Amino acid sequence: MSIAFSPSGTYILSDGVTGAACVWDITTGQQILVLEGDTDIICSVAYSPNGLLIATGSFDSKVRLWDAEDGRQLAVLHGHDEHVESVAFTADGTSLVSGSRDSTIRVWDIAKAQEQFSDDVTDLAKAVERTGLRDGWLLGEARELLLWVPKVYRAYLNLPSCRILIGRRRVEIKTVGKLHHGENWTECWVGDRS
Repeated sequence: MSIAFSPSGTYILSDGVTGAACVWDITTGQQILVLEGDTDIICSVAYSPNGLLIATGSFDSKVRLWDAEDGRQLAVLHGHDEHVESVAFTADGTSLVSGSRDSTIRVWDIAKAQEQFSDDVTDLAKAVERTGLRDGWLLGEARELLLWVPKVYRAYLNLPSCRILIGRRRVEIKTVGKLHHGENWTECWVGDRS
């Protein structure tokens, strides 16, 4: 569905129906790199302006960033609720734009996106960004269910590496302090007790 030239003009990046994108050498016609990790059909591919990064958008509703030289997956961007149909880097290479069938456009901060795999799980928005949602549930470290987000709100979560969210509606979850959870959900809330 999608192809892109590298900025140098020496490689072609193509999507794959098997969940893998491929990089091809134009002069030899040989496949030189396979980017494996998408779990569904890839709809869109793009090279960063400096040629160091590759972005893919997939039917699995995720955007992925890859190292263009060795094919390592650098980040998985969660936030869209349906197929990601388009990805493009900004001219300065600091941001990535994605468009989805969920009627949202997201502008991602590349530097923050690459930092998302930090160990800080105390911030709810960072936790959602790092792990995504499974059937609407934010999962804990032991894969336990922590928080369920209604479907109507999932596509509109404003996550740390998402600079701009354009959509029909917008819901913003602001978290202050630490994420608290436990066996008894009534004890999880630690707000103002006055």
